[in-house]
Amino acid sequence: MPSLRLRGVAVVVLLIAASGCKKEGATGDSMALPAELAPHPAQGDPARLAVPPLFANIPADTPYLLAGMASFPPELLARIQRGLAPVVAPLVQQWQSLAGQNKVLAAIVAELDGKCNQAGLESLGFSSEPRFAIYGLGLQPVVARLAVKDHAVVQATIERIAAKAGATLPAMATRDGRSYWKVDIAAGSIVIALADNQLITAVGTAPEVEAKLGLILGSDKPAQSMADGRLVKELMARHGLGGQMIGFADTRTIAGKALEAAGAAPSAACTAELDRLSAKVPRVVFGYGELSASRASGALVVELAPDVVTDLKALRVELPGLAATLSGQPIMTMGVGIDLARGQQVGVAVAEHLKQLGTACANGPLADAADQASRALSRPLPEPAGRISGGVVAIKDIKFATGAQQAIPESVEAVMMIASPDARALFKQAVELAAEIGTLGIVADGALHDLTIPLPVPFPIAAGVGDKAIVVTAGTQQKPLAVQLLAARGGSKAPLFAMTYDFSKVVDLELHTLGPALAAGNPAMPAVLRSMGQLLGRVSGTFDVTDHGVAVWSTVEIK
Repeated sequence: MPSLRLRGVAVVVLLIAASGCKKEGATGDSMALPAELAPHPAQGDPARLAVPPLFANIPADTPYLLAGMASFPPELLARIQRGLAPVVAPLVQQWQSLAGQNKVLAAIVAELDGKCNQAGLESLGFSSEPRFAIYGLGLQPVVARLAVKDHAVVQATIERIAAKAGATLPAMATRDGRSYWKVDIAAGSIVIALADNQLITAVGTAPEVEAKLGLILGSDKPAQSMADGRLVKELMARHGLGGQMIGFADTRTIAGKALEAAGAAPSAACTAELDRLSAKVPRVVFGYGELSASRASGALVVELAPDVVTDLKALRVELPGLAATLSGQPIMTMGVGIDLARGQQVGVAVAEHLKQLGTACANGPLADAADQASRALSRPLPEPAGRISGGVVAIKDIKFATGAQQAIPESVEAVMMIASPDARALFKQAVELAAEIGTLGIVADGALHDLTIPLPVPFPIAAGVGDKAIVVTAGTQQKPLAVQLLAARGGSKAPLFAMTYDFSKVVDLELHTLGPALAAGNPAMPAVLRSMGQLLGRVSGTFDVTDHGVAVWSTVEIK
């Protein structure tokens, strides 16, 4: 993240538009957003993906699942491994140092020596391309299954490590011909087993673990399983996710299991209300999208009913010049656009739904809190917030004097835009609320004007007011962009939120300005940051409404 000195830039910009930092108005232009900001879905056909055998042990009605069904691209792993080598080396040294003080760690380090490769892992019984699943048998026990090459060899590896460490493994219990370790802890029980070429771990309350032990060990099978992977493949296809990692949480099942676990007997009205609300928000889905040698992307999607999607799409607004502001490889840019009045309506509707749920389920605190939220959201928006529909801040370049510790940089190239359906009226109100703004030399004539700032700022500041935007620039290079923003009239709807920053440039800035302080706190930190800066490039993301719900997409460039 940017250093504290970047905040100095924000302070300067905010001083110019002190009363206009809220938003309202327009988004998007006729240009498409920069490519890195678009969602990057996974490549390939999910229908052709092989379902791991361990899926036969996952109940079809599991409330949640996190699974890996495909391998990571080897070229991506190789690039990450090279990039992180300087970071990993000191960690390995620390691990080895600790191993000298701990017999178990020493035994593990000795066993892994020279085996952190495909042949070595397989010699230990593990797979170099493992498949895994973490899921619930109800809310709990939580079960984790990892596919291995040979579970008998893995067990021998565990026993060999214990022998080297001089440790005695607990005796294994047996059920239905399957052996397992069981460890009782304060919160319940942990089960570890090796069967069907799987390493199985489960944790839960002792009664639940005992009652579902057959399902954990695999000697019992669910009445209906996810063996065909149909649901997971449907989610992958719907949201553009890949098989390297895919997960979901089912809201209705989780709510029902939670009530069941609490020993509650919900009324018919409560059950009906849960069914109604869970139909509005049926599922949360997350996973990786595109994974390649040069890019890694991922998404978190909250699935919503079609009528809710329609309501949320109405929140999107036009944000003039957003694409132009996001482009050009800035150090950092972020933009927000939302119809606040409609957003209030959505917030009130959500609060009313929760109030209705609290009333139906006799949950007084929930009903009261929702009622208070509904009344608060029903109040008129404070001015000038009600006139603002969005804004963009872009830092294109920033420099500090060598060795200087002041908060204000010696040069900045940045632009800030506040969007409004009527920017001139917004500016007029801002002057009425803060008369000093009227003394800065800003004229609402659609042109950019150099300002006289009552601060010792070592770079020029200019501002202008157009029909749809108030624009402020720092430096000189962004003036052509500012003129373009002032003239913009609208265009396509923008994401609710979009941001992009150059990880390498941010790291360089951090090291230049805070390097000594970072090193004083942790001598290895500058080297770690430098290595990460050499590995990662541009980081981008959006939060937006899709045809299936609301989604957060993020993308990281791998060098």
